[in-house]
Amino acid sequence: MDRFGNLGVVILLVAIACIPLIMFIKSVQNTLKLISVKNQKIKPAYIWFTLIPIPIICNIWSFIMVITVANSLEQEYKDRNIPFKNKPTYIIGIILSIVSCLAYLPPFKKYTGILWFILFFAYWAQIVQCKRTLIETQPQSL
Repeated sequence: MDRFGNLGVVILLVAIACIPLIMFIKSVQNTLKLISVKNQKIKPAYIWFTLIPIPIICNIWSFIMVITVANSLEQEYKDRNIPFKNKPTYIIGIILSIVSCLAYLPPFKKYTGILWFILFFAYWAQIVQCKRTLIETQPQSL
């Protein structure tokens, strides 16, 4: 009975931990939906590949997602004449992806957890800010 009780607790904790990740994915997906199709370098539905539970694939996908989302935002910002200095979300996203990879290396393992957590929420905050900017500057439809 204890084994199954512990399993239930583990399943519950994993489910709770997935809630912020799912909310993050929805934020990125909804941000991409605000970008014109011609500027989308990745389809909004593909963001769900973030949930692939295979570490190497997940890490590679992280880089792909960060780069394509940043490129999509950059092109949309240019088309809408929204001023920006660097590709939106790119720098923090790449750093987040690198830290995710460093977590597998023993010398960095104990330092990457809290750093990843901080970077994840910083990246998410940038995504939300970009979403707000896109909403505020949506072209008026006739």
